[in-house]
Amino acid sequence: MTDVRSVFGDLMGRVSAEWAAVHRDELAFPSLARAALEAARIHEALDFDRLVDLVLDGDLPPQVESNDAFAPPPITIARGEGLVVELVFWADRARSVHQVDFHGAFQVFTGGGIHTRYRFEEKRRVSSSLLFGDLSLTGAELLSRGDVREVAQGQRVAQVTFPTERPTVTIVLRTLADTTAPRYEHRRPSVAFDPSYARPTLRKRLELLRMLQHTDVAAFWRAVPRLMRGDLLATYEVLARCEGGFGDARLRAKLLGLARDAHGADAEPLLRAIEASAQERTVVHRRHEEADDEARFLLAVLAMVPSRQAILDLLAARYPSRDPVETVIRGVEKLDFNADAIALCRALLAKKRDHRTVRVALAREGYRVANDYALLEAIRVVRETPGFAALFGE
Repeated sequence: MTDVRSVFGDLMGRVSAEWAAVHRDELAFPSLARAALEAARIHEALDFDRLVDLVLDGDLPPQVESNDAFAPPPITIARGEGLVVELVFWADRARSVHQVDFHGAFQVFTGGGIHTRYRFEEKRRVSSSLLFGDLSLTGAELLSRGDVREVAQGQRVAQVTFPTERPTVTIVLRTLADTTAPRYEHRRPSVAFDPSYARPTLRKRLELLRMLQHTDVAAFWRAVPRLMRGDLLATYEVLARCEGGFGDARLRAKLLGLARDAHGADAEPLLRAIEASAQERTVVHRRHEEADDEARFLLAVLAMVPSRQAILDLLAARYPSRDPVETVIRGVEKLDFNADAIALCRALLAKKRDHRTVRVALAREGYRVANDYALLEAIRVVRETPGFAALFGE
């Protein structure tokens, strides 16, 4: 039987020697890590139970503390000079688009997920910890067992992985984190902020604010404008921490309105980001409640991918024997859309669509609208369903 610790020790030994041969150049490391993971084929040598046994009963090296808010805490399996091998046991939840603060590669040991890549073009620098710009999708793919991808530190490149299988485990081979530069977290469509920016006083005030939100609402509403007067990043922190605590749309609107009162047009990128995050959160919550695997996969794609064509491409990759439009229709049927909404979805997914072709397609389905105003209202309702804006809005 293969010795688990020797597998990871051999991996570390090989890549350490190869990295030394290129003078420990960080930019060279991702390709070295990728080649080492592909050659080791750990996903074939070991199984899930043996990894769990290693973590629970093995002699683990000193753990590398992680400030990574974008993944479950990694478990350090092997260490070298400036290098670590880690296991990440993924939980089934959404994660932010983010930059990494290291160079390396990861391999899917078991399970799989949606891996998306983005490019951020800065348009306005508020501060080193808050940027406004354009976050654009550059790639979306399905990863499965054995797949390896490189990752590299860099301000303009960001990514996110969303697990779609249970369990999903990745092996990460990377350099130690560079803590000297901001590591931005991104909020679609245009916000980048550094969550590691240390503001202990603000953090304590935000903790008090969250407590007031649940214990003394009147005091909460008195406190919010005072915190928002500080700066845009403080305003974003208030919105991000408190917006999700309101089930009442009027109270959410009041909170967003206070941000506008404090900063005017400067607050608009923050408000759009908060609204997009709320939509994503709604889709992910709906996915947690869904038992059907096909509907769960559709919801995962809708939550994580902001592009109609990329959504359809991922559905085609997952279900290659079926038209991706039919996969969408099957999914919305399982999500309890009514017959009229399903007919409208099918019409909006047609390759050529304008008011006339949509009305013709709807008539074919037995769904008639009184006039274009009624049609536009029906389309608006479908497009504003959380998660469906990208699919039906382009």
